[in-house]
Amino acid sequence: MPARSRIGPASVALGVLAALACALTALALSAIGGEVPYLGAVLAFGRPIVLALAVCGCGVAVAALVRGPRRLVPAILAVLLLACGGTSIAASSGVTPALSTGDALRVLEWNTGGDADAAIAAVRASEPDIAVFPELYAGNLAPRSASLSGYTVLGGGDAAVAVLVSERFGDYVVTATGPAPAYAGIIVEPRDAMSDSPRIVGVHLTRTLWPSLAHLWADGLDWVSESCDDANTIAIGDFNGGEPTVRRLGTCGTGGTWAQIAQPATWPADAPAFLGAAIDRVVPAEGWVLESVETVTAPWGQGSDHRPVIAVLRPA
Repeated sequence: MPARSRIGPASVALGVLAALACALTALALSAIGGEVPYLGAVLAFGRPIVLALAVCGCGVAVAALVRGPRRLVPAILAVLLLACGGTSIAASSGVTPALSTGDALRVLEWNTGGDADAAIAAVRASEPDIAVFPELYAGNLAPRSASLSGYTVLGGGDAAVAVLVSERFGDYVVTATGPAPAYAGIIVEPRDAMSDSPRIVGVHLTRTLWPSLAHLWADGLDWVSESCDDANTIAIGDFNGGEPTVRRLGTCGTGGTWAQIAQPATWPADAPAFLGAAIDRVVPAEGWVLESVETVTAPWGQGSDHRPVIAVLRPA
């Protein structure tokens, strides 16, 4: 009768080291991802990367234990994969935000790919207090202004970002645009300097996938960070980067850490949310708390490769 194989110290050590290596790799990538343009773009696909690292760790650990009691191997693999999958699914599910009540602020963000009709339909359906549409010029909404009754439509020069603010927040004006030639976005704020209505940074950062554009993305991100020098600021738009990018935004990003991490993917819209990247964001400074965020499948037109984001914030 063959002797029962045992799990030796070397096998256990190898399994533990494999798990630690995967965990440390994930932490290191997350820590530096917001500082490196290409890595920031890759890490926007955070959940697939975490799952891949988890599977690798499981594989090495199982290989190390394969000489042990055979009946333990399937159990270990099942538990690890179930834990990884369960965590990923939980992180990918959005929380449906309630309609704005009292001092709550309802925000819509959607890169419509320049589709003005889809933007108007989204505003009508979701009734936000503030809406930001990266890749859409405000001038394209002007002929349809009658469909946007109750909102102030703002845009700035060559910046392809349109910001809509409910008239109940008072008169708003554009006070700055992003650095040329990147045109990273615009800043809109109340005309009344004493108003406590939020200051909005509408964002549309350059893609980082081409070497010639990487420095423009970094410059634009620096501009957004510098624009978050007021606690009453909310940065909203297409950052072309994931959660590590948010942590590079200075005082912005401090008002809803878990909601930022758990936000489902927004791009590409035709891929399962778990396999996508959460590059469209609502990022408040410390004067606001991000209570909930939802990525939705747009029923208002399927021309865009981004999913809309609906968020609810409250004053801190």
